[in-house]
Amino acid sequence: MSGIVMTPLCHRIRQAGYEVLNYSYNTTTPEPDKVFDEIDYYFGGEPGVLIGHSMGGVMARHYLESRPNNNALAVITLGSPHQGAKIVEYLQQIGGLSDMVLKESCPFLEPQHAHWPHKARLYSLAGQLGLGLFPLLAMDNKVKSDGTVAVEETKIEGMWQHKLVKQSHNSMLLSREVFDWVIDVLAEVSPLAEKQPAA
Repeated sequence: MSGIVMTPLCHRIRQAGYEVLNYSYNTTTPEPDKVFDEIDYYFGGEPGVLIGHSMGGVMARHYLESRPNNNALAVITLGSPHQGAKIVEYLQQIGGLSDMVLKESCPFLEPQHAHWPHKARLYSLAGQLGLGLFPLLAMDNKVKSDGTVAVEETKIEGMWQHKLVKQSHNSMLLSREVFDWVIDVLAEVSPLAEKQPAA
């Protein structure tokens, strides 16, 4: 996705004294190797933290899986469907819309039972303000979601922390509560960098 949507959060992170790479990629046609090479280059062998919204969080998980010798201390995900996105299945039932809308990202979003075996800590945030297509397509008001991703889809076995906020999938990117939580997590994991062995 365009890095523009992450700009407010990136600005807040910079204000807190951290370096930031706001990386844009095409969500519908991701090029994992290209994205992962950019992450490796930016880290430069130093410890760092990955932050991703929605598909960005899923891509961060795939980065750790494909680059086991990475230097990530933590991954912070915002509305990321670690268990796969049921909305893909709903869109597929409507005349194959998922392939038209989501294109090459579908394999990353298919339902799965994932776990978190990585040394990097996972901090996963989920929205509970169901404004979006999910409640309409699911036709079930009892399923908590951010309007795009169900709360349960943001949970994964082995995660370090799971936080719920009263935000939609997109409004979480403008939320002071979310920004403050991200800064708190960064402050929590920063001391871990001092314990990392030299690369």
